[in-house]
Amino acid sequence: MAEHRIGARAIALAVLTFGIIALFPSCATKKSEPLALVSPRARIEARGTVALDRFRTKLPFALELDNPGTSAVSLESLECTLLVDGAEAGRVASAEPCSIGAGDSASFPLEMIADARKLGGAYSSPEGPATAAFRIDARLTLRNAEGGRSAAKASAEGSFPIVREPRFEILKLKIERDILVTTNLKLAIEVYNPNAFPLELKSLSYVFDGEGKPWAEGKTEGPFAVGARSSGRIELAFEMNFADRDRALFDLVANLQIVRYRLAGSASVAADIGIPLVFPIEFDEGGSCRVER
Repeated sequence: MAEHRIGARAIALAVLTFGIIALFPSCATKKSEPLALVSPRARIEARGTVALDRFRTKLPFALELDNPGTSAVSLESLECTLLVDGAEAGRVASAEPCSIGAGDSASFPLEMIADARKLGGAYSSPEGPATAAFRIDARLTLRNAEGGRSAAKASAEGSFPIVREPRFEILKLKIERDILVTTNLKLAIEVYNPNAFPLELKSLSYVFDGEGKPWAEGKTEGPFAVGARSSGRIELAFEMNFADRDRALFDLVANLQIVRYRLAGSASVAADIGIPLVFPIEFDEGGSCRVER
């Protein structure tokens, strides 16, 4: 009987032990969930504008990112979109690996290019808006060592100037002096500045044709200042010798008749927009004017 009781006690103990093990079958194999990533703080720091030429403006900026969490994070993706008056005008993405320590910050220098030729609409009109409003939207995702992920976004707004070419028009063609077949003439040109800021013509090269024939060509050095949305005048003096020209052309000038003209050339223009900008332009204008004395 004693042996039977011992065996029964042993069986009961074994059953109890198995029951305890069965109550906790997953303790050793349960996977831990990734620690949640504390949302980073993102902001965009604008760094002014840089005029590359008359059409293109560079918009440098930096994406500043703060990691307030207790573990390092890695940048997975970063994409920035440029919007001009609500329409997408550019996009840039960065895939450079970067780790930001717990409580640390990082700065990502970036830039966008706005091209006025692609804006269209009112911006192509001489009477259009003086500036274009833009917004930069940034979206990014981060990951910590445990596999937790988080997203952040930031925006910044600003504006850049629209630079338009000046317009040229001949005001008058005047005889200054004439001796026999040699005539000294002066050509008065109006330069209109459609911009909301002053312009300065640093130099001007030109070719002037009258009645389909070359009359004069040359280059004059400035500067010639033209105020915002106003006109300025440039006078070009030249001499014509009619000895080797058609008699009808001499009579046209001598009798103060109307002359059909063409004025073409190029100029170097400086714009006063708060940032250095000098750009070349070309012009080709035709019309008619009466010779004056």
